[in-house]
Amino acid sequence: MDAIQEQVVIASDGVLELHSSQLRAGDKVMVVITPVPMPADNEGKPKRSWRDFIGALGPGDHGSSDNESIDRDLAASYADNHEPEK
Repeated sequence: MDAIQEQVVIASDGVLELHSSQLRAGDKVMVVITPVPMPADNEGKPKRSWRDFIGALGPGDHGSSDNESIDRDLAASYADNHEPEK
């Protein structure tokens, strides 16, 4: 297998994710982490990735993310014929 080089952003909890079609479950790999400086914007602040905003806003309905609510919403959407009401 050839070396794989990917640039990833570390999540706020210190976790990083790497997805590669070259890797299979059970493969053993060595990981070397080399920090990459973040480019600065015009004000000297680091640019933010879109990933920084994931989970930044809570759901409008605190019960909207449980499996039962999701299943109920999906079932209602599949049952709807999506035709305009007359």
